[in-house]
Amino acid sequence: MAEAICHLLGASYTATKKISGRTYPTSHLYFYEVWNVKQIMEKEVVSENPTIVAIVKEMEKKWIKYFEESLLTSCLPVLFDPRYKYEYVVFRLTATFGGGAQKYLTQVNSAMKIIFAEYASEFGNTSDEGDEVAEEDGEGTLDDWDKHLRLKISHNSNELQRYLEEDLFPRRQKLDILKWCEIHSPKYPVLAAIARDILEVSASTVPAEAAFNNARRIIIEQRSNLTQSTVETLMCLDDWLRAAGNMF
Repeated sequence: MAEAICHLLGASYTATKKISGRTYPTSHLYFYEVWNVKQIMEKEVVSENPTIVAIVKEMEKKWIKYFEESLLTSCLPVLFDPRYKYEYVVFRLTATFGGGAQKYLTQVNSAMKIIFAEYASEFGNTSDEGDEVAEEDGEGTLDDWDKHLRLKISHNSNELQRYLEEDLFPRRQKLDILKWCEIHSPKYPVLAAIARDILEVSASTVPAEAAFNNARRIIIEQRSNLTQSTVETLMCLDDWLRAAGNMF
């Protein structure tokens, strides 16, 4: 029983440590870690020990509750990970919920299309003032051509479909997702814009809470007259030093 409980708690501890790190883990990591916990529970729920089975069943109830509450915020970022995309979400949800997965997949698919449509409409907006500046700079011809190409691509409703159908990035290769999005932004301009906004969201509120705690340690009673810029400098320096320490 002790081994089974350590197995369960170990999975939760690992997930919590990765998601709640002060190195600002991005939002797509949440899905993977939470699902690792789910897979551990599925292994232990068939245990011969009735006590363990009872514990896991209660854990699964909580897991499903929080999964449903965070469905879109956990699933949507995975779509922008070129190693997994929408296919991975379908695979995981179908394996767990069977035919019941369709209601979740419908929500994810619908939300993705709505977001894409909103970004595509904003991406194509260019002002006359911007055109005049380009022409005054002597680069009007090429700039107009570039804008034409970007506008054509951004209004192409198949951009999302092309991305989802493209071969997956090799999973075992190290990948900087935001860098990947930047490199492929000429090919997927709208998706790159969405990814920058979604992936940069922290996987948890721990870094934000840590910032407030750090501020309390800096702005103590004896140092209450520090300027805003000084406080910001001290907080950034502390954060960078912690990150450097983790790197080495």
